[in-house]
Amino acid sequence: MLAEKFETVHPDTDLNELDYNNEIIKFTNKELVKELWLRFGNVPMNPETEEIEEKWNGFPVGTHREEIWHWFEEAFCVSVAEDLMCL
Repeated sequence: MLAEKFETVHPDTDLNELDYNNEIIKFTNKELVKELWLRFGNVPMNPETEEIEEKWNGFPVGTHREEIWHWFEEAFCVSVAEDLMCL
């Protein structure tokens, strides 16, 4: 399963090659963005401020969800609303 193949991906990581347990694993951006989106969905968020309550993927506590959404859109050339939320 893809989720077992890599750990947190920092925004500056080469998105096509991730080093895991001394082996290089290649991913398509589609697989990677979907897995990261699922992981982001598990991050505790303050419902009033919409800021994350724990550090995630290089983003500090207190980062607003829209800032992270913009990172997804810029890093992966996707639309959060259309491609990730399936709206």
